[in-house]
Amino acid sequence: DIVDKQNEQSLSKIFSAIKGVNKYGFSNNDFETVKKELLQANHTDSLREESQEKQLGDILSYIKSGNIRQDKKQKHALIQRYLNEISLNEVNAEFKKITQGDYFVEVISQEPIKFTQKQIDKINKKSKAYNFSKDIQAATSLMDKIPPKQAIVADTVLPDNEIHKITLANGVTVFLKDIKTTKNKINLLGVKKGGLTNLPDVQQAKIVNALLNAGNIGKFEKYEAQKITKQYSYGLNATINSFSTLFTGQSSQEDLEKMLQELFVRFTQPVLSPTEWEIYQKEMKSDIAKRNQTAEYRFSKEFSEIFYNHNKRAMSLEIEDIDNASLKNLQKTANDLFANGENYSFILAGDLDIEKTKNLLSIYLANLPKNNQKDSILDDKMRSVSGKKELIRDYGDSDKSEVTLLYRNNDLQDYSIENHYAFNAMKNILQEELMEKIREEDSKIYSIYVGGSFAKLPY
Repeated sequence: DIVDKQNEQSLSKIFSAIKGVNKYGFSNNDFETVKKELLQANHTDSLREESQEKQLGDILSYIKSGNIRQDKKQKHALIQRYLNEISLNEVNAEFKKITQGDYFVEVISQEPIKFTQKQIDKINKKSKAYNFSKDIQAATSLMDKIPPKQAIVADTVLPDNEIHKITLANGVTVFLKDIKTTKNKINLLGVKKGGLTNLPDVQQAKIVNALLNAGNIGKFEKYEAQKITKQYSYGLNATINSFSTLFTGQSSQEDLEKMLQELFVRFTQPVLSPTEWEIYQKEMKSDIAKRNQTAEYRFSKEFSEIFYNHNKRAMSLEIEDIDNASLKNLQKTANDLFANGENYSFILAGDLDIEKTKNLLSIYLANLPKNNQKDSILDDKMRSVSGKKELIRDYGDSDKSEVTLLYRNNDLQDYSIENHYAFNAMKNILQEELMEKIREEDSKIYSIYVGGSFAKLPY
């Protein structure tokens, strides 16, 4: 992926990488890391029950195409055997085999790239082989030191649903639910009140949101972090949405501790990487420039400007927002989001060993930082226009028309969970009615979509 028009430099690096693997091979360290990752994924998959849909799909594939239908245990045993038998020499030999002979370069760009075959051949000839085979001593854990175990202040079992409500020494609340039908899968949610509506600059917060998940973890840059985490079966993301800040994750039972370790590091060291910030600026500016040329975006921008009275909080991220951002200010926003663990509630549900999980909570979540600042959801005062408005544009780039009708009512009362579900049911019924009437009976449209929300927050 070439950004910022560094075409020759990027092609040179690609050629250097291919030449390097051909000449020196991959490193044994990288080979073992990838093998561990594949073995772990195979093991995790072996513990999960196949869905009926997957089993039926395999049977139909056998009937239709004669494909082999493997017993699950045999399949995973076979994968494990082959993964253990594959050697680094075989992988290096296979890479040489698939990259020998003539090369093919495909360049796709919105703007003309003046590359000739002669120039590409010259870049290839000048590029020097990069040695990937050197084993760099990499860290094996995200944490240098495991924090001491802290007290569980309260542990109450809610009788209606057997959910454990746990209060930790630092004020963090955790809910645990063991679900026996969920084999070797644990879901995690950590959430606090206060998101985009609480922050003074929404555009800057959107940048922080992207950089929080750029791949670096604490002191480890993206590549180093991946070498540590890829061998385990879990995923974790941080998100800032309109009214909350949250972590969402999923892990296998045996790797729950590894996921909690990453959560601890990202919470206590929410470091925004200068390297990832530089990459983000180049890539986003390129994406925004392409987006701004589309009719869909031009229309949505005009619509938002009218609908929200030119309130900048309702606008999409623009190039000037990135130019006006500083890593120092972005880092301050990230630090503030995770300054007080007491504001967060955590939910873990799935294939849980309750006692083992409580022990992990007392080590990782109980040591999250605490201060006396309580967060709440703030009203950012952003309101839409009232009355009837109409926006019609013809950009001359399509032979079809797109029509949107938007209704907004700020005076609805009686928000409840029951009314929330009733509203969603109404949307589905309305879509079916419109599909039946306008598309099937009148043949006037190809597709139709009904969306909407019944919101309680922020006012």
